[in-house]
Amino acid sequence: MNKLVSIVIAAYNAEKYISEAIDSCLVQTYPHIEIVIVNDGSQDTTLSILEQYAHQNANIKILNQTNQGVGAARNAGNQLAQGEWIAVLDADDIMFPTRIEEQMSFVQANPQLSMLGSWAVKIGANHEPLGYFSIPDKLFDINDYQDFTKQGTSFIILHSTVIYRKEDVLKIGGYRNYQFGEDIDLFNRLAEANCLILVIPKPLIKYRIHESSLMNTNHKRSYYVSHWLVYNKKQRREQEKEISFEEFEGVIRQAPLPQKIRFFSSLYAKSFSRKATYYLGKKNYPLAFLCLFFAFLANPWIVVEKIWRQIKSFKVFSNLSRR
Repeated sequence: MNKLVSIVIAAYNAEKYISEAIDSCLVQTYPHIEIVIVNDGSQDTTLSILEQYAHQNANIKILNQTNQGVGAARNAGNQLAQGEWIAVLDADDIMFPTRIEEQMSFVQANPQLSMLGSWAVKIGANHEPLGYFSIPDKLFDINDYQDFTKQGTSFIILHSTVIYRKEDVLKIGGYRNYQFGEDIDLFNRLAEANCLILVIPKPLIKYRIHESSLMNTNHKRSYYVSHWLVYNKKQRREQEKEISFEEFEGVIRQAPLPQKIRFFSSLYAKSFSRKATYYLGKKNYPLAFLCLFFAFLANPWIVVEKIWRQIKSFKVFSNLSRR
């Protein structure tokens, strides 16, 4: 298969990890690639690092723009890309060398596909293992996809694992420039346009989790945004008008008490669970178990589900590694 694949990276203040991301692109076993990197107004040394790589590698394109947000940066990168297929990579993540080759082989065997994701290995800032990202644990074939869409479930796929047909994404207007959740929104709008989305149940990237992203308020806002996008998906399905994020915040404030309890218990359980995973990887066991305790207090079912998914993922990945 000799179709050109454009790897598109949106970078903002990414000096710490961008080199590892680019290096993982340059060692891909699939030969027909270009690398498009959008510097979205970085204020650190990201641009100079990118320019050094572009000077040494003819297949790297750099677009430098004022800070406009990740959705706008991804749209700009897609416009510059020449490939029929776009492979997404975040500036702090790392691809396995066979990622593009394996995904394009799957695309060749399933030509009706519009988007293909995969699972991932989670790592910390210094490559410490933090478990596996195996959501969703479905969407492996067309039957799974049809069942998934009938249920009206929102598509939660790790964005860095995704490769999609550029034409299909442009047809639906590309990314909407949200601060968070632009990927979930894109996936759902693709599905609503009857585009086929599947996932390879195998890790093809290393997904990096930062302490800074766990400790600030962004995680709480991203949780609100994900629910806002699900709410608007329902609005579109029922042919109702979408609401703004501020209007959705009002919906939560005015919700009945039992609904508020479910919402916030889930929010804090997921937040503390993520922190527990991070501290386990850092071998800070007192903080890890403290976070796990708070997560369990907030919503024990979410904690049990998360642990069970990690056990299943470990079994799957162990079997793959023995092949």
